[in-house]
Amino acid sequence: MPGLVYVTGGRADAIADQVKHINTLKEQFGELVEKLGDWDDRFGWVHRTFPGLITLQVTRKLRCLRGIPSPGRT
Repeated sequence: MPGLVYVTGGRADAIADQVKHINTLKEQFGELVEKLGDWDDRFGWVHRTFPGLITLQVTRKLRCLRGIPSPGRT
């Protein structure tokens, strides 16, 4: 589910680095799945290995925004 996590303080840089690393892993997973063959082969492998997985949810990138106002402010 989409959502928003608002972070203040000195941990923002560390969290941004973690988000970047997670997105790299998501890209690598997507690239590996693409190498499995045609759509039917990929679908079969993914769902045998990870029942119920929705590949788009795994490969969708996380976004890290900076400089946005706190929720509730205009």
